[in-house]
Amino acid sequence: MFAILTRDPRACGADLTHLSHYDLQVDTARKIALLRERIDAADNGAVQDWQDWRERTDAVVRQILGPDSTAYRKFTGVKYSPSMYTSGTDFRPYQRAGVQKACTIIDAAIYELELAEEMGTEVAESDQTEPSGSSTPQEVFIVHGHDEATKLKTKDFLRDLTGREPVILNRKTNRGRTLIEKFENHASTAAYAVILATADDVGRSKRELELTPRARQNVVFEMGYFFAALGRARVAVLYDEGIEEVGDIRGLVYIALDHGGAWKNELAKEIEDAGMTVNWEAFKDH
Repeated sequence: MFAILTRDPRACGADLTHLSHYDLQVDTARKIALLRERIDAADNGAVQDWQDWRERTDAVVRQILGPDSTAYRKFTGVKYSPSMYTSGTDFRPYQRAGVQKACTIIDAAIYELELAEEMGTEVAESDQTEPSGSSTPQEVFIVHGHDEATKLKTKDFLRDLTGREPVILNRKTNRGRTLIEKFENHASTAAYAVILATADDVGRSKRELELTPRARQNVVFEMGYFFAALGRARVAVLYDEGIEEVGDIRGLVYIALDHGGAWKNELAKEIEDAGMTVNWEAFKDH
């Protein structure tokens, strides 16, 4: 992917076997350089914008090592927040520790690439073709707003609970698709949808004076989509206390996002009742 060629090798009578090996060396060197850049940018965990660092690093690790590689799965499994928190919790120590752990995983991946090059082999990369809508849906799709901490906590819990990485739309490549096309493609792989109705916006009707916390419009739209596509038994809404209720959507499972974490047990029961396999041992780590 990163090999640099200045001329057609056949035009100058080059040894194609040798050139292929040279290309592999250039490619591996470039991959290692990109991974090292992400470690350097982490500043030993003291990165200024950890969320930006995490998203950029995720893209590099996923593209270089593959979304199904062991290293990438470990990277996405890193936690950046405590299992339990209050409104006064300082997330910075957890974020720093998470970044440091992620860098350790990347450093190990670099060593594996270097070792593979010495042995004259490539680190196996996964098939990056996304699942088509024709396969049996098995994914959990997370619909979210701007509450990053709640999104990451829910993602980590669902991954450990179901043994599969949940679908988060903004982590998927566009591949030339419009946003709605991208959404429809990934939504077709979902067997269950978890809606994070967090208090990211405020609003009111023209007859009211006070503003009320409410979920973002994209969350309400996608909630309605999955309500129609999957049926109410396969949609759960995790909501912040005091948030404005969506008046036109009734009969869904609503679970309050309590600080004690009781929502996890309720959500696990609903997912299991929907016919999906769950690992109750996941609660030990959450």
